Amino acid sequence: MKLMSDTEYKRMHPVAAISGLLAAIREFIVPIGLFYLFGRGEEGTNWFLVVAIVIPVLSSIGRWFRFTYWIGPNHLSIKEGLLTQKQVEIPKNRVQSVDISSGLLQRLFGLVSVSIQIAGASESAVTLNAVTKKEADRVLTALKDYSTVPLEVNQPIPSKNVLFKLSNTHLMLAGLTSGRLGVILTLLLTLIGQLEYVYDVEETLDSIAFLKNWFVGSDVELLIIGLLLIVLAWVLSILGTTLTYYAFELALEEKNIVISYGLLKRKHISVPVNRIQAARFNEGLLRQYWGYGTLYVESAGRGDQRESSSHVIIPFIHKSDVNPIIEAFIPELSLSSFTPEVKPPRIALRRYLQRAMRPIVFFVPTILILSPDYSWVMLLILFILGLLGWAQFNFSGYRLRENTIILYTRFISKNSVSLKRNRVQSFEIKTTPLLEKAQLWSFDLNLASVNKNIAFGLSYLNVTDKVGLLNWMLKR
Repeated sequence: MKLMSDTEYKRMHPVAAISGLLAAIREFIVPIGLFYLFGRGEEGTNWFLVVAIVIPVLSSIGRWFRFTYWIGPNHLSIKEGLLTQKQVEIPKNRVQSVDISSGLLQRLFGLVSVSIQIAGASESAVTLNAVTKKEADRVLTALKDYSTVPLEVNQPIPSKNVLFKLSNTHLMLAGLTSGRLGVILTLLLTLIGQLEYVYDVEETLDSIAFLKNWFVGSDVELLIIGLLLIVLAWVLSILGTTLTYYAFELALEEKNIVISYGLLKRKHISVPVNRIQAARFNEGLLRQYWGYGTLYVESAGRGDQRESSSHVIIPFIHKSDVNPIIEAFIPELSLSSFTPEVKPPRIALRRYLQRAMRPIVFFVPTILILSPDYSWVMLLILFILGLLGWAQFNFSGYRLRENTIILYTRFISKNSVSLKRNRVQSFEIKTTPLLEKAQLWSFDLNLASVNKNIAFGLSYLNVTDKVGLLNWMLKR
């Protein structure tokens, strides 16, 4: 390994010091605020605030100055440390992915942030908080699998093939049908419940003249407030989806798929194609009728603890457009059909219904005895859960191909997952005496991940299907 002199190592843009300072302030803003509020009037409080600000400023400048990096023919070299400097050497073949993002601060100065993940790490191995876009492209290209020598700054970057762009219309539809809608609505209801302890909501509404005329009765009040909350939740869902996936673009660049999106914080995520283990199409409850959903891939070796191994390839796409996208970068994982070829036997329907209704079935007698006036609510919930169990049974199943298997599962959303056989780490068979008596069985297929295994499976299949699946799994 060639030893480099300090003059050959690169240093990030000085904005990296500001970025580090802001991160430190975010971590300590709550303790500092509490100390200031409850410690006011005590001698030395102002000096504490001065020290609490000066130390992070000096620390951020020192860490920026001491952090340098160099990309060699076969490795990435990092020197860092404020009081004790350490040198980290990362072989290129250990790099799993390189992600590029740009927050408001970086975009003001025309800079980006580069996160480099390595195999086996629980978080980013290296983060370059502030570098130019040209330098980020050079780092990204130099660390790709096909790269064997470091690139010069002026060396051209390989062209990319854009596979998909999300239109503004589809972006709005994605927000309207997003799964976050229910979460937002729940948060709004919780917030309103807390506001009642702060001030009189009814008195505030009565003071608004144009609303007072509408609220002629309590039922009307609840109806209008409910409608307003739903509209507000939709607006916030559309806004959140727009901020997250604005100008979404999926591209194929050499041996990597590159995903770019975001308004306030622009992200560029690179996923090596040879590390993709599965493709998954998820149809949310509000999207199923129109055939739209979200396309994911599951990748091995993702090293960021803050993100799972699931990557959103396209946040909103019609099922008829899914196959051409997958076949463009990994044809063997194509989702040739969205209906199973082998399904659970009819005898398994009762077990799907029982599993869906199990969470509340034990509370039904208690509710009927203690609150008979609300028994219809419990029965309605049981009926809805029964419909959910029937829908899960009706959609579940699988399709076998030469080297892949497509699993069809459902909780509330529909999931169609295509997995490579050579990526399956283990095949788990699950059964009980009752299942054996009914000639049923269940299984899980486990894929490798950084923090834990990813499992996909099916429940209550016919025992006659077991031999065929085992032979497929053990085939070389």
